[in-house]
Amino acid sequence: MLTIWLNARHNTRTATALLLYAVLSCLCGSAQSSEYSQKNLNEEIVIAGNWQQHAPEYDALLYQVFNIARQNLPAAIQKAPEGKKLAVVTDIDDTLIDGTAYFTSLQGTDQSRSTERSIRWWNTQTTHALPGAVSFFNDLYKQGIEVFYISGRFNEVKDATFNKLKEFGFPVFDKDHILLQGTTNTTLSKEGKRQFIRDKGYHILMAFGDQLSDLGEAPDNDYRLRRQWVIDNKAHFGNDWYLFPNTVYGAWEDSLAPGYSKTTPQKKHDYRLSALRDTRFNTIADKDFAQQLTLATVWTHTSADFTALCYQAYNRAEQLINKIPANRYNNPVIIADIEGTVLDFSTTPANLTDTPDQTPAPSELQTEYQYSRPIPGAAEFLNSASQKGYEIFYVSSRLPAKTPDNKDADIENATIKKLSDFHFPYADQQHVLLQEEYCSARHKQPCSNEVKRAAIQNGRVDTKKHDVVLMIGDLLSDFSLAEQQLDPRLKASAASAASQFGNDYILLPNPLNTAWMWQLYSREAEKQNKEFSRMSREEQAELRRSLIQDWPEKWPNGNNVN
Repeated sequence: MLTIWLNARHNTRTATALLLYAVLSCLCGSAQSSEYSQKNLNEEIVIAGNWQQHAPEYDALLYQVFNIARQNLPAAIQKAPEGKKLAVVTDIDDTLIDGTAYFTSLQGTDQSRSTERSIRWWNTQTTHALPGAVSFFNDLYKQGIEVFYISGRFNEVKDATFNKLKEFGFPVFDKDHILLQGTTNTTLSKEGKRQFIRDKGYHILMAFGDQLSDLGEAPDNDYRLRRQWVIDNKAHFGNDWYLFPNTVYGAWEDSLAPGYSKTTPQKKHDYRLSALRDTRFNTIADKDFAQQLTLATVWTHTSADFTALCYQAYNRAEQLINKIPANRYNNPVIIADIEGTVLDFSTTPANLTDTPDQTPAPSELQTEYQYSRPIPGAAEFLNSASQKGYEIFYVSSRLPAKTPDNKDADIENATIKKLSDFHFPYADQQHVLLQEEYCSARHKQPCSNEVKRAAIQNGRVDTKKHDVVLMIGDLLSDFSLAEQQLDPRLKASAASAASQFGNDYILLPNPLNTAWMWQLYSREAEKQNKEFSRMSREEQAELRRSLIQDWPEKWPNGNNVN
């Protein structure tokens, strides 16, 4: 029955994708009369790669994972059964070591992932350990906890893998702790490898990875089944399972359709558009921007990984408020950003007051991707916090009086209604602070969040002075880095505030938020003595491409065969 159902869904998705492709191909630089090429498909990785390689929020999310795991470790050890050796298991690529350049270096070429290319990458890669990883795993080793490295790498690169881990300072002291594919490079279940470790007398305290399969036996054939699996297992995330964001590649993409990895670039492109059919992606006017944004948008709107990362963040927030009773604080509050933190984010203007311009394709998922769906775990956590005595304030960069297209509308009331519809607590005028509120004429527009935070703390909002216990957001500017004289636009600031992520700050992943893009691209344009906003769309697209990290050895013998 499952096979029949999947085939039926496959046919529905295919038909919808082909219809959408006819409408949207102009957005993605593909002439309708020609087949979408691998080179066109590779262009869709650009902004996903920019976020993972350059956004300070990506680094902060890694610090957050390791901070949560470090603080949960004592309780995990205490609960371990007596007589068992203690171990943690971890993936390698894009969990410990940055592997994104393998994929981003495909941009601008007609090449794709291959066995030969992968072996060459693992043997020659010049890359770096990811922020926070080396110190965390060495801390485990100092406490007598053994680290097992489980990876889908081919067995023939085991020596290179061992040497690279040693080079970066990871605690790996024999090759028996590195579990790769079989000697014939046959794919082995990661759960099978975890069971192999258990059978050797170990108790696995924690699992780390950038793929759901690094943590448990997630289904790999349909993104909706994967999302349901995450929902069923949501209590694990941020407790004994620790997931890292990976917008560049993964099983989340392969789950868009049966046989996805073996199909043509044209069909992969169609499947990606089909997955976005109930979003506002089709309203993006800049065709180059739309094309370069595609993969990041698919990840955010369809992947079970995104859902899992949201639960991981809000599970941690629940842990924090359970540690210290609210009555220990003076009028305790939690400040939450709105877009991308409690409500879904769109790169196009929010449609808060009207129905969508286009009716979604009929399906059981018809209401799931409407703009402003709640972020997974957000309403549950904030209601729990409210019941424990915490007041909730929502901040936003939304203008309070007009919609972005200048149609008359009351955005404040529309925002409050949307929060109320999804059963968020404190959804009222006093607790929803939009862009210009509490800003004097001397403040530059748009008014910064630090002004609104100060108004909450000093009593300007409700005549009560509040202790801010927790801040939740999807950008570093949602947190009090500026008050610490740190620039939230910079990776160095994420490193300086590393200990606060997962503690004072709870960060949600959002590669679609155009604020980090604007900051990054504007700085790069300034280096060329240009103003990003005055560049043509083609120039802006080329600037985004220029930030993609390359891998010089991507061509055999150093020759570009494109």
